[in-house]
Amino acid sequence: MPFLTSITPFHSEGARLRTSLDSLLAQDFGDVELLLVDDGADARTRAVAESYSDPRIRILRGANGGLSSARNRGIAAARGRYLCFLDADDSRPIWAFSAAARQARDEAPDLVICQGHLAEETGQLMPFYDRAVLDALEAHLQGRCARRGAPGFAMAQALCLLAEPQSANKLVRRDFLGTPPLGFPPGHVFEDLYFHALAVARAGRISLCPHPAFTYHRHVGGGQLTAARDLSRFDILAVARLLLTRFAALPEAGDPLCRTALMLALAKLLRWCEEMLSHPHRAQFRTGVLAVLALADPRFRRLARQTPVAFDQFSRHRDWLEALLCDPRLSTTREVSHDPIIRLPRLWPGRRA
Repeated sequence: MPFLTSITPFHSEGARLRTSLDSLLAQDFGDVELLLVDDGADARTRAVAESYSDPRIRILRGANGGLSSARNRGIAAARGRYLCFLDADDSRPIWAFSAAARQARDEAPDLVICQGHLAEETGQLMPFYDRAVLDALEAHLQGRCARRGAPGFAMAQALCLLAEPQSANKLVRRDFLGTPPLGFPPGHVFEDLYFHALAVARAGRISLCPHPAFTYHRHVGGGQLTAARDLSRFDILAVARLLLTRFAALPEAGDPLCRTALMLALAKLLRWCEEMLSHPHRAQFRTGVLAVLALADPRFRRLARQTPVAFDQFSRHRDWLEALLCDPRLSTTREVSHDPIIRLPRLWPGRRA
């Protein structure tokens, strides 16, 4: 049994997959399984994956089912004690596995959160978007592992919920994912938000890797979701509905700090999606957000009045969310049954929320 399984789905990344795999094979930590999940890849990308003969590499073949399904297949097939994820167009510095594994071995946490870098096409390397939040988490933990039931655990959870929901920024203990394992929502984009928030809420022990352990490569015009302005952004509404339904059943939904952190992280993504849409679709998107809030547990409409300083960087998103919560269309809605069969309005053709 390897200590760590790294899961990388691939589909149409071509030569970028080689950069990703080279960074994984160059790691100074050898007790690792590299699980490549063929998500119905094109011939060029598949040829790159098959050109490697390293015994640590396993390739899972399959039809195209989307990124979530591919990652879930990887989780089911993984042999490692800990799991991590890396997209086929991103990379890791040479020390990434050893630094994260050191945290995992010292404290045996359920979840290790990692810092990262953002690489522009110009070659410029910058701290990843959530560096300020993770700096606050590092100051809070002071090198220790946060343990459920100990003082300060809720604060550690809240800061982790505010961290960017990026798949590459975490190690998760495989047994902690449960049976059937916690996974990514098949058929949806914005899948990282769902997995990240529920993994943080489920974790009983949380550590932070203080060294940057991944590099997210931004490709302008390369088909990344961060550049899309089409109706796929409406999918965040379905993911938000799924997440709030699952989260409402957890004890963290009753903690004002964790609940507020979740809603601010969600508001950040919702606001970003709304701004990236063309103007004719923004009003429809706003109606969809209100529908999700109306169907969610009413506790999610109550934000903590006082929050730590680390929350201040989300003030714009909080203002946007509070304006929504004051919308008269929401204030006049009645509480609805949480029966799993609930009819949401059809907000875009061909999709059911």
